[in-house]
Formats: sequence, C-alpha cells, structure tokens
Amino acid sequence: MNEPDVPSSPRVFVLWREAKDTQLRARLGGCYYLSAWLLVWLLGQGMCDHTLAGLIGGVLFFGLMQLRKRHTLPVELTVQNLKRWLNLHWAIILASAFLWGVTAAWARLQPSFDETWALVTLMTIAFSTLHAFNFSMNLKRARLALLMLYVPTLLVMLHQWQQNLSTLITLMFYLSFLLLLLSSSHREYRHTLAIELKLIKRQEALKHLSLTDSLTQLGNRLKFDSLLANMMNNAKRQGVPLSLVMLDIDHFKSVNDRYGHSCGDICLVGFADVMRNVFRRESDTLLRLGGEEFAVLMHNTSHNNAYVLAENFRKALSEHDMPIGEQSIRITSSLGVGCMEIELDSSPNQFVRRIDEALYQAKFNGRNCTVMSSPKRPQKPDTAERNHEPA
Repeated sequence: MNEPDVPSSPRVFVLWREAKDTQLRARLGGCYYLSAWLLVWLLGQGMCDHTLAGLIGGVLFFGLMQLRKRHTLPVELTVQNLKRWLNLHWAIILASAFLWGVTAAWARLQPSFDETWALVTLMTIAFSTLHAFNFSMNLKRARLALLMLYVPTLLVMLHQWQQNLSTLITLMFYLSFLLLLLSSSHREYRHTLAIELKLIKRQEALKHLSLTDSLTQLGNRLKFDSLLANMMNNAKRQGVPLSLVMLDIDHFKSVNDRYGHSCGDICLVGFADVMRNVFRRESDTLLRLGGEEFAVLMHNTSHNNAYVLAENFRKALSEHDMPIGEQSIRITSSLGVGCMEIELDSSPNQFVRRIDEALYQAKFNGRNCTVMSSPKRPQKPDTAERNHEPA
C-alpha cells in the first residue's frame, strides 16, 4: 500500500491488484511444472520408451514457463490494458494446468510410468493445492484450472475403475475439498481487497484536505507549488500555451479593520464563488495562495484568452454584492496575467515572478485593473479598462 504508483481509481485498483497478485503467484509455477515432468519422465522407463514424447512435453512446459516470465504488467494502468493482460496471463496459467492434466492422464495409460505414477499423483495434488490457495482472486478461472488438472486423469481412472477405485475416490473427495477451500479463499481475498479500497479512499480524502483551502475550498499554496512545475513540463512537451492569472483583493486589510475578520471571511468565500463562475472550464485550476492572494492556472490557454477571462472576472467581481449583516459591500481586485515563455521561464519561480510583477503594476496603476505581463516589462494593454475607485 506504500507504493507510489498505486492507482487511485477503485476500478483500476481492483484490476491492478489482481494482476499484480496473479503475476507474483504465477512466477514460479512454470518452473515447477517443468521440473515435475522431467522427474516423472527421467525416473522411470518413460525416458527409454517415450523419448520423443518426453522431449515434446519438456519443450512445451519450458515454453509456458518463459511466457510467464516475459509477460510483464502494462506500463499504462488502464482498465482495458489490465483486462487484456489478465486474460492473456490466465490463458498461460490455464494452458499449463491443462497440459499437466492431459500429461498425467496419458502417463496413467502407459505402463512405462507405473513406477512414477505415485509421483504424478502427488504432483497433481500439489499443483491443485497451490491453485486453491494462490489464485483465489479469480474464482471462475481458478475453478477451471482445478478441473483441468484433475478431470483428464479422473476420466482415465474412471474407465479403469476396478484397478483405481480407492485412488479415484480419494482424488474426487480431495477435488471437492479444494473447490470448497477455493470459495473460502476467494471470500477472504475480496474482504482484504475491500479493506485496501477503504484505505485508498481515506488516503485520497486526506490528500484532498492537505491540498485544499478550508475556507474557500479552492486549491491551496501546496497544490499550486506541486502543480505548477508539472503543468509547465506538460505544456512544453505538448507544445501548448500555459497561462497564469494572479489576483489580489484590493484594500482587503481595510475590510477586515472596518467590518471584522468574520466579514472578511465572507468576502473571501464570495470572491472564490465569483472565480468559479468565471473560470469554470475543466482546464482551469483555481487556487488561494494565502490571505487575499489567489491564482488561476490555465492549461492550453493563450495570453489573450487568459486576459479576456481575467477582465471578465474583474468586471463580475465589481458588480457582485458581498452580504455583511443587513447590508452589503462590493470589493475589487487587481490582476496580473501572463503566458509561459520558454526562453524566459526556465523555472516555476521565474514564471511566477513575471506574473507577480504584472500584478504589482496593476496595483501601482490604481488597482481594480488587469495588467498583462510582457517579456520586457509588465504593461497594461491599451484595451484594458481602468477604474481607480478603491474598494
């Protein structure tokens, strides 16, 4: 549960856990099948009487062993990829079980293997027991594997039931016991999986709390710092623009001093609500950096489009009433807008510094205005509106 690549999606996690457990528990199975067949073939008269069949069996078991080792988990953990991987890996497991079942049945018919028949029976019991304990994550396929291990031999022994009655009855009883055991193991596995899913949900909830501002429910400074570098790298790799808007409530200290901090909190919440109404695209990440400072990260958004949205917000905020008891007030905001420049913004700090300078220029210009950052110096476009009325 401490692995950094554990999927957070419940559906993907269930498939990932099953795939990881299946790969881990099936890793040595191919080696044991091959070793068991070589022992059965070499210890009796089988090597002399059935040289070609023994070699073919060895090659087949060796090939299945290699397939298990080489079939690694997909790099991209999606539902489709994991289902495809599980289907193929289970096909290898079932092929191994079927090959052993047919081989054991064939050996029972050959007098050359009479000396090693007890070994064949013990190996079948061992393989089936391992299946019942190790592959309970998929009940239907594990049951099928058990039947493939036993049914061919049971059919042969049933045909010669007078010679094999006691062994036949013993194997049938043991098979029924393993099927019951498999069902019990499957319930335990699902119970453990449900506990892990609950832990993942709690971890996700804690992570969300650690990255969320408790008052406004926007992302906090920690989320901003963790996202910015990744979004910059993604934008460079994909060749798309990344814009940043930094916002500051004008004269917020005077609001707190005049109306009290509880009223200041109401203004902060109202400010965040207006942000959600304007910056409502899925690609917009809204954040409160601390105090009266806010930001919006805008993936695949050009300089001009970011400026238009920032101006829309500034106008909407100046017309929004903040309820303070029986009265209401209006607040304004200063905004700095900029788009990432690959030549200038070699680090997140340099990118943020440029936009912060534009925000400072907006305050210097009289507040309640939007200034667009430029590579040379922050300056306000000609079309930007000015309103020098303080909050």
